[in-house]
Amino acid sequence: MLTLHILRHAKTNPLSDSGKDFDRNLLEKGVNQAKSLGGYFKINNFQPNKLYCSSALRTRKTISEVNKIHVFDNKIAYREELYLASLENLLDFIWIQEGEGSVFIIGHNEGVSDLVTYLTGTHVEIKTGTFVSISFDLNSWGKISASNGKVEDYFSPK
Repeated sequence: MLTLHILRHAKTNPLSDSGKDFDRNLLEKGVNQAKSLGGYFKINNFQPNKLYCSSALRTRKTISEVNKIHVFDNKIAYREELYLASLENLLDFIWIQEGEGSVFIIGHNEGVSDLVTYLTGTHVEIKTGTFVSISFDLNSWGKISASNGKVEDYFSPK
């Protein structure tokens, strides 16, 4: 059995000091969302096998704030290819994963909403700070396809 965990970064400023989307930082609401997520992960003793995070500032800050409440046992791998990744790019990334267990991806919309919708066959809009776990009755990440996942967990901070 495989489990894919997906988190959209917490609420951000619409603009950055540099003018670059990549450099957008969290708003106070986003910091509070991330802390709420950290509490949720701590209560549920959440420890994925692999943790991948977009290299954008807002995703890095989200996981940094989460880690102040709940520290993950494994190292976070920051990946450029997850920045604003499309459904197709996210699927390509997932399909190359090896081993059983769980993978956690921290990314951006529209890609993460499209991914959850595609994998579950149910339209889902992932708002900022929302976490979703999808299980698959499969033993290979390469076999994941449309509508063969089931939502096991969903958390969206207030």
